[in-house]
Amino acid sequence: QALSFGASVAVIGFPSGIPLKIDTGGTVTSSRASTLDYFQATTDTFGGNSGSGVFDTNQKQVGVLVRGATDYVTSGSCTIVNVIQDCVSNCGEDSTYVHHAPAAVIDCTSSA
Repeated sequence: QALSFGASVAVIGFPSGIPLKIDTGGTVTSSRASTLDYFQATTDTFGGNSGSGVFDTNQKQVGVLVRGATDYVTSGSCTIVNVIQDCVSNCGEDSTYVHHAPAAVIDCTSSA
């Protein structure tokens, strides 16, 4: 089932050498309900977060983070964290719906 536009999501992972990063402030900006392949959300993640679990407010895993936005940008002579402003619709970072994982395992084991 597709997540609702504006639904709250959280990501838990271990990016960029950080021991643990939990972001509970993400919101769904595109559910891609017609394809159910992945959804976009305003999650705050870094390189190395790929594969991290994405959870709904009921603590149910709903996705796996697969593509993020640019992590760092240059400001003068400094490299700073990229903060995405005004992300409302069809923007953010991509997470594959988790229901694809069991189907992939079944496909792999049945063809072996």
